[in-house]
Amino acid sequence: DDLLEPTLVGTRLQALITNKVIVGVLLMLLAFTLLDSTQNETASLALSGLESLERAALADAASARAAAAPNSSSSASSPPPQFFVAQLDMYTFTFGEPLELMVPAANYTFREMPRAAIEREFRTIELLEVETDTTASFPYSSSAATFDKRADAKVEAGLSMALTAFVILLLLVGNFLLQRDTKNLVVRPIERMSQLIMRFAANPFMDVSSRYLHESSDAAHTETNVLIRMITRFGALLQVAFGRAGAEIISQNMQGADGDLQPILPGRKVDAIFGFCDIRGFTDLTEALKEDVMVFVNCVANVVHDTAVGHYGSPNKNVGDAFLLVWKYDDSLEM
Repeated sequence: DDLLEPTLVGTRLQALITNKVIVGVLLMLLAFTLLDSTQNETASLALSGLESLERAALADAASARAAAAPNSSSSASSPPPQFFVAQLDMYTFTFGEPLELMVPAANYTFREMPRAAIEREFRTIELLEVETDTTASFPYSSSAATFDKRADAKVEAGLSMALTAFVILLLLVGNFLLQRDTKNLVVRPIERMSQLIMRFAANPFMDVSSRYLHESSDAAHTETNVLIRMITRFGALLQVAFGRAGAEIISQNMQGADGDLQPILPGRKVDAIFGFCDIRGFTDLTEALKEDVMVFVNCVANVVHDTAVGHYGSPNKNVGDAFLLVWKYDDSLEM
């Protein structure tokens, strides 16, 4: 069950992806709200204005019939109200001069150009045509209006292009950010591990320092970084356990394709100079120093090892008060 628990890398990657997806969706909704075409809203407003114009014409007609009635108490000298004229001025001021406007209730017809010329000169998407319901204008025919919306069509095309460009840009940026997070949290640590192992296989005594652990503080405890630290520490332990003489064993085992550990490899002749030294009077020192003798031995070992390494040698083995040192010849030299 513990193996099924989410890893820190997976949790952080999921959180980063979720945050970016939420931000992207919000930005896309905002872009659709700001850049989406308003043609449907414009058509609805134009139809509503035409219906108001038609109702004004019906009101004028009703007033005229009432004034013309024989038993009407209205003064003959007072003209009937002109609701239609006022509403017409407001309608044309709001939506512009129409190409064609017909209001049968007011016996009003306006055509800037013949219908055939309108159909010939304008495309369908360049026209805004609205018509009222026949039942609302009874007993008259329905009213209709046609407007030139070429300017609006250009604006709509520009907004559509801007919206498409924004969506493409948002997808590209989102893809870049998601790839960056995946690379930082997963790909790069795996590449560092692979690079560290290959370099360690080529040179078992390379410096396995923390230069492979350059990570931000929030990623220092992720599983991938823990694996890198384990590899560096395992390499350091191998260096201590096998020593210079076992460098070839480490290298060949790590470069092997089968993956099996082979601690015993076929031997070969090695030309080297061996140095052997021990601590004089070690028995007397042991009796005098008792448990502190190990501190003394370590101090002496530190001096001996540093001296050997400083003269291009390698400490090979410590046995009590004795130290075995080795200086290997370069393989390119002939003995």
